[in-house]
Amino acid sequence: MANHIMEHPTDCVNGAETRGAAARLGNAGKFGRNWRLLLCSLIISTCVSVTAHGESPAAPSVAPSPRPDMSPAERRARLLEQHAAKLRLELADQEYTIITSDPFVVIGNESPDVVARRLKHTINWAAQRLRREYFTKSPAAPLEIWLLNDEASYRQVCTERFDLEPTTPFGFYLSRKRALLMNISTGSGTLVHELVHPYIEVNFPKCPAWFNEGLASLYEQCQDRNGRIWGLTNWRLRRLQLQLHDDRVLTFEQLCGLSDTEFYDDTTGLHYAQARYLCHFLQEKALLTTFYREFRENVAVDPSGYETLSHLLREKIGERWEAEWRSYAASLRFDG
Repeated sequence: MANHIMEHPTDCVNGAETRGAAARLGNAGKFGRNWRLLLCSLIISTCVSVTAHGESPAAPSVAPSPRPDMSPAERRARLLEQHAAKLRLELADQEYTIITSDPFVVIGNESPDVVARRLKHTINWAAQRLRREYFTKSPAAPLEIWLLNDEASYRQVCTERFDLEPTTPFGFYLSRKRALLMNISTGSGTLVHELVHPYIEVNFPKCPAWFNEGLASLYEQCQDRNGRIWGLTNWRLRRLQLQLHDDRVLTFEQLCGLSDTEFYDDTTGLHYAQARYLCHFLQEKALLTTFYREFRENVAVDPSGYETLSHLLREKIGERWEAEWRSYAASLRFDG
């Protein structure tokens, strides 16, 4: 597999930067339904087959609902397949490949082998390493991941199925619908970014936006390093370095102190860039996983994370850790 996961490098606005606004569209009206939805609770598929483009899908078979005596793993598997069967029924007249891998139901309009490759080499690749590094729990309910092969089909699914207009050309996580909607033609970096958010939801529900987005954006461009997911420099670096040159970056007390609304309301991209390269700095100092765990444990008394951050960095680096971060960020290079 290719270890290097790229995002679309040329646009200044990443899909994740409108995640706060997009997620708030979760109250949008329900998409149109047809008669087949009335049967979804009765017709269940037990197969995990890939439906090829242009082929008539096999009629779904009937399977019982999860039994009380099932193990948690068996219940999860049954619920996942019920969800996939429901989607196969709803989308029977459209050319989608639908495959599952706990906790994901992947729906794609590329060829079956391409969808399967994306599941294996991007989604599962990233999820396995994120769980190993940070997350002890996976999303309990099935998580839909829509991989749309062009802007037209991406916008069509957003508007017709989810009743919303996308505010980004790349993709986003719609928390209330438990769905990632991706224009995968723009690259897989945004997909890995958005994949972090549902894991943060279940493992660190009080996580503030600055760290939620900083950690997620770290993996927009990443690789495997000795079995670990490792963030690389990316296009956000230039924006940060311009702000560093003009001495316009925030102090980290200011960054951590931003409310979620204040973080997302930034139109310059500085908040994302500074949060990302703080996480990059922590990663390179072998402190990122430690910070995540300590912050999660201390969040009740330190909701912004600044006290935990400053204590950890003063202890490991010294009182001038913020000046060292500035020098570090100014020295980085990105050639993309």
